[in-house]
Amino acid sequence: MSLNCIDLSDQALLLAIVRDISEKKEADRALKKKEHFTQTLIHSSPAYIVAVKRSGDILLMNRAMRDALEYEEDEIGRLNFFTHLTRPEEREMVEE
Repeated sequence: MSLNCIDLSDQALLLAIVRDISEKKEADRALKKKEHFTQTLIHSSPAYIVAVKRSGDILLMNRAMRDALEYEEDEIGRLNFFTHLTRPEEREMVEE
């Protein structure tokens, strides 16, 4: 909502602009619900899941994979997939 005072000759008027944001709020709620579902699915899956940038920087690693590799969650952002999780003889193939 926006509220402004306007002086017209001998009258002071208020100009109020109100926008209906209920659609945006609903879309935000739906997006958060979908994100929560996706995160829950990824982190509760028994399968090993890792998201990696082209550079090899790890963006995300799910709990199952972290537990198997014995990494703490706060360590993941400092790891590089090619350096830490790929055998030297496989690096060239994976980096392509």
